[in-house]
Amino acid sequence: MPGEIDTRQGNAFPLPEGDDYLEAVFGRDGLLAREFDGYKIRSGQVELAEAVDAAIRGVDEKRHLLAEGPTGTGKSLAYCVPATYHAKKSQAAVVIATANIALQEQLVEKDLPLLARILPWRFSFALLKGIGNFLCLDALEDTEHELELEGRRFGFDEDEHDRIEVIRDWARATQTGDVSELPFEPKALWSKFSTTADDCKRDKCDKCDDCFALAAIARAKGADVIVTNFHMLFAHIKVARQTAYQALILPPHSTLILDEAHKAADTARDFFGMKIGAGGLKKQIKKARTRENGKQLRAPGMADTDLDFRPKAFGISEARVESLEGASNKFFSQLTGFMKSREYQTRLKVADPVESSAIVAELTATADELATQTRLLAPFIPPKVPGAKPSKAEKRKKELELVKTKLREVAGSIVAAMQLADEPREVYFLEEDRAGRAVLRSKLVDVSPILRVELFNDLSKCEEPENYQNPERHESCILTSATLSTGGRFDWIGKEVGAPPEKTRTLIADSPFDFESQALLIVPNDVPFPNGKTADEYRERVPELMLDVIELAQGRTLCLFTSYRNLNATRDAYRRSGLPYRLLVQGDAPRTKLVEEFKADESSVLLGTESFWAGVDCPGEALSCVAIDRIPFATPDDPVLDMISAHNDRWFFDYSIPRACIQFKQGAGRLIRTVTDSGVVVCFDRRIVDKSYGRIFVKSLPPMAKTRRLDALAEFLNEL
Repeated sequence: MPGEIDTRQGNAFPLPEGDDYLEAVFGRDGLLAREFDGYKIRSGQVELAEAVDAAIRGVDEKRHLLAEGPTGTGKSLAYCVPATYHAKKSQAAVVIATANIALQEQLVEKDLPLLARILPWRFSFALLKGIGNFLCLDALEDTEHELELEGRRFGFDEDEHDRIEVIRDWARATQTGDVSELPFEPKALWSKFSTTADDCKRDKCDKCDDCFALAAIARAKGADVIVTNFHMLFAHIKVARQTAYQALILPPHSTLILDEAHKAADTARDFFGMKIGAGGLKKQIKKARTRENGKQLRAPGMADTDLDFRPKAFGISEARVESLEGASNKFFSQLTGFMKSREYQTRLKVADPVESSAIVAELTATADELATQTRLLAPFIPPKVPGAKPSKAEKRKKELELVKTKLREVAGSIVAAMQLADEPREVYFLEEDRAGRAVLRSKLVDVSPILRVELFNDLSKCEEPENYQNPERHESCILTSATLSTGGRFDWIGKEVGAPPEKTRTLIADSPFDFESQALLIVPNDVPFPNGKTADEYRERVPELMLDVIELAQGRTLCLFTSYRNLNATRDAYRRSGLPYRLLVQGDAPRTKLVEEFKADESSVLLGTESFWAGVDCPGEALSCVAIDRIPFATPDDPVLDMISAHNDRWFFDYSIPRACIQFKQGAGRLIRTVTDSGVVVCFDRRIVDKSYGRIFVKSLPPMAKTRRLDALAEFLNEL
């Protein structure tokens, strides 16, 4: 079951002594060689495993690692073997956090079970998913209540109501509460049955004893290796910092490993920012409003009578609800109008773009009323008895206190956003929700101060180190990815995540592929520059160039775009062209289905934007060519980039180029996935050759053959 400790405990052999355990696993006559016929040592895998081992042991006082493991290195086994070894040796858990579910599933369904079977030391492992993946019993109760009141007016169509009934039936029977058990993806419906890390009341919830998410967390605490995701990791850090390290989601662990670590800083930017919308505020109001009326209350110690106790009779009055909802609707309506006006560009740049004093006053007044209600509840809370469960009155008091705290936080966040309080450290901007309403958001521009403390235990640049003394802080942090370096260096990623150079070793592991014979890079020399005076001419040429590539490659092409505009133009041109190859286009079907069909039809063509630059694993002839329209620089409407560019004259070199370089490597990396693969990368952006800064993009790629002639594409593929 998801989140449950795996019972396969390895073989009954003692833990090996010394450092030769890696040779026993990866060596010519090692355990992997006995398991797989034709096993060949991968030097990069051994290099990476040795570097991970050295970081965990703290060789030369360097307890951290930034390591690039190119595609085909086998990096997951390279870090899992020393992770399991040291988990057993130190009797302390290891946490592995990844950016996506696919890698988590690979670890818990393939890699760790393999090692549990063949390694001579016992270990257990568990998958710990984010809170949003589990059924929330509190949310279920609220939704059941709404359905009773509103029925078919619940706001969904007939098919969605049918799915709601399936979810309700499943909720009564499930043992884990894991959304993956459902026979369909509930998508927007799931918000009615789940909660978020920010909104979860944890032990203050009156359903906490039966909570599926908390049960999964408790089970994971007994595992040697815990596999989770970045969101769970950052929720752990956020809660720890908010509670002076008294409340922790993840169990104590000696080592933290982040795979796909090139995404860590951006995830942290999202996580440590704020998000305020009309829908989220409405949820808080619903939690706090009076639900049960007409009943008298009996305090502890009063004589038994027919009087009854209804804790949810405490809450905010309907008059207060109407007043707050009115102020909320007005504020977000004005904010939406501003977002859609010409005055708003990319981010909030002037203070008080709309009137906000009314909603702040209403939030404050509502919080004050909740404070009064919690004081009135106090006499109805019985004295604490050791081992006894909290009373309903105590749980309601905690619930109201949580909403009160949340409303004060929202009021403070609105004031900060309207006054641009923390610029340039924090950027404030607006996004559109599903209903077209504005959502007020912020992101930290620089998360390295937080990550330096929480990932790397480095308090040297911390202004108040006494406030960040976590008694259960891990000792070693390892960041790895197939694309972590830029131009062969780790300066940029190290700065992004706050890695202290003097305590961090770095490694670019050897690739098992012979790129010089397997791959060709083509940058045609007769293409207009995609910016400046020739930008329009370039856009007109993109569809024509893409069709030329597809024809020369006889299909078999993944076309990667930096904009939907170029994708749509190429799609339309292809449909007019009469080319015989099957065309698969992002948006026509789910991403996984498109990739599966692309693999199955060896002559097909797949068009995709940002989400297809990574995660497309298609070995063999079906992907013989990757065509890239231009360097994937961040778009001008990126609020973080806009803030950086306003305060850093070197923003292009310090931020835009390194980020684009990582994504460019990701896109080109779709081509060669095995030692038998071969093919061509075509980039229509001449700047990687003709501009001085372009060298970093070429240098970041493996050492493949290069040419400026587009017709060399067919020659290269035909010679293979």
